[in-house]
This record gives sequence, structure tokens and C-alpha cells, in this order.
Amino acid sequence: MKDSANYKKVYETLKKEILCGKYSAGNAFPSSTALSRRFGIARFTIRQALDILVKEGFIRSHRGKGTFVSVLGAQRKIGLIVPGIVVSEFFRPVVTTLIRLAQENNYTIFFGETYSNDPAQRVSEARELAAKMIHNHVAGVLYQPFEAALNGSEMNQRILSVLDAKKIPVVLLDRDAVMPPERTAHDLVAINNVDAGERLTRHMVAAGAKKICFLTKYTDVPNIESRLRGFFCAKAALERKGVQFEVLRVAADDVSFFRRKMRGRMRPDAIVCDSDTTAAILLQTLNKIGGSVPDDVLVSGFDDVGIAKLTMPQLTTIHQPCAEIGEQAFRRLLGRIANPRQAPMEILLRAPLVARESTARRSEPKKRGAKKRK
Repeated sequence: MKDSANYKKVYETLKKEILCGKYSAGNAFPSSTALSRRFGIARFTIRQALDILVKEGFIRSHRGKGTFVSVLGAQRKIGLIVPGIVVSEFFRPVVTTLIRLAQENNYTIFFGETYSNDPAQRVSEARELAAKMIHNHVAGVLYQPFEAALNGSEMNQRILSVLDAKKIPVVLLDRDAVMPPERTAHDLVAINNVDAGERLTRHMVAAGAKKICFLTKYTDVPNIESRLRGFFCAKAALERKGVQFEVLRVAADDVSFFRRKMRGRMRPDAIVCDSDTTAAILLQTLNKIGGSVPDDVLVSGFDDVGIAKLTMPQLTTIHQPCAEIGEQAFRRLLGRIANPRQAPMEILLRAPLVARESTARRSEPKKRGAKKRK
């Protein structure tokens, strides 16, 4: 085989050796003369391979000093910490995108999860995760903060403080680690939950709703609180037009509560749920008490996971652009690794509203106590 056809083989061999840690960051890299002797091919061919390694950031050359492995070249690992990759339908396409981009950019993904239901154990697992990321020399970390339940706040603080102490760049996924309007000093990639919450609420009004509720049992989840802020933005604009707004902090499967609520004088004719899962449970609850969706009450979800199209009726919801979230987060982390002194960035993506049968009312809502015509 001619030398000109061998540079790719040399490139792949050297790249693999860098990724495996054979050459550490800041140390001298073998000269083209030494590599020529090692591979038994011309220096011109060796330089072709080295040019690619320089272009991709694995090595850097200094005139008069030689060639060195770059920090990025020695640390081609990206940490990924999420509460549950296996159980989270939302994160499957995000992770798929991250793996693809990592491969295309010569990075590997180092996964980290916690599984315990015991709060103290989860904090311990969080500490171990952060330590593993450091031990494996990750160049940066993509991190979805844990919810406040089960010591989530303490876990977030512990993980971020350990990574920050080692100056490991972090990009947050889906939500911040603190409640809005507060922000951590880290980049964030998520949908614009405030905008989405307002658009979903306005959609209900456009569909004829006059008494709208926002349903959530949570009080400490940043993205849900942002969706609720969007609900209140719509309230500020539409309340003077006679539309009534209420927040329900209750579980969607509380049959007794919803039986009283739907029979009361102030019963809602539209309910915006904090997620598709909450909305799906609510549909079951309303079915048990004889409520009809969408004729009696409009119902919407959030996230557009698989269950949104499996319910009867199918759910109106906000679609999470998962692939775009993964791509934006990966690109932002590479930018943060390359320039760690940049000010924290907040990348909020617009998420489309998907209108389905659960908000397509076929008739006027039934009036309580109305007599049937003979």
C-alpha cells in the first residue's frame, strides 16, 4: 500500500493512543521523524496525519518547541448525569443525540445515575458520581439537576460544588438547580417553559375556556414553576376579559377532590397539567367521576411523550424538541470547555404546541342541574 493511503491509519492509531491516555496533556508528542521510523513511512505522510490531529484539537504545535497533546486531546470524555436515563422517556432521544455528536467529535460519554429511594443514600451516590467524573478526567459534564424530593437540592449543591472546585465545565439540561427567577452560575439549555405555559393557557381560552386551572402537586421543581409563571402571564393579560384562573396543588388521582371540584359552583372548564403523565392520570380520574373530556372540561399536558398519543382522547401538549436540546447542550459544552471564562449562558428553545382532541370541544359544556329536553 502506498504511503499516501496510510495517513488515515496513522491518524486513527495516534488518536486511539491519545484517548487511551498513552500521551498526557502538556507532555511532548513524538516528532514526525520518530513517527516516520515507527510506522516505516515517509514524514510527508506522517505530517498529513498530524495535521488532522491538530485540526481536531488533539495536539498543538509550537514553533521551536515541538508538538504537545492538548488538554482537550487528553480529556475526550464528557460526563452525563441524569436522574434516570432508563426510566425517563424524555431523555432517550436527548441521550441518542449526545452519543451521536460525541462520536462525530471524537468524544466518549461517561454515564452517571442514582437509583436509591433513600435520601441519605442518594446524597452518597451523588458524591460518588462527582468523584467518578473527576477520576475519569472528563472534559465537561452535562447535568440534569435532581428534583428537590429525596434530597435533590443537597445533591445538586454537592455535585456542582465538587465539579466547580475542579474547574470542570457544567451545562445544565432541562432545568436549573435553583428555583426561578434565581440562576446558578452555569450554562442552561432547556425549552422556554414560561413562554410555553402562557401559549398553552391562551390556547385553552381560544378554545372557549372561561375558568382555567393549573394542576400540579409539586412546589419545588424549577421547570414546572416556570410553566406556572407562564400561566400567570396569561392570567395578567386575560383576567380583565372575564377569564378566571386558579392553581390546584393536588394529586391528579385524588378522586374525592375532583368529584367535589367538578360538581361545585366554581368548577373549571379547562385544566392545564404540569406534564403529560399528570394529564393522563387526570383523564382516568375524570372518567371515574363521569366527567367528559373535552366536552365538560378541556385538558392539556406538557412534554409530548408517548402517552400523550395513547390516551383517550389524545392530549394537547407542548412538544419537547429533544434532539435540538441535546445538540445545543453538546455544542454549548464544547464552547464552555474551549472558553471557560465566558459568562453563563441561558439557551431557551421555543417548543411547539401540539393541538389534539383533548382541547377540541365538540359542544358547549354541560350546565350543572340542566334538565333534559323531552
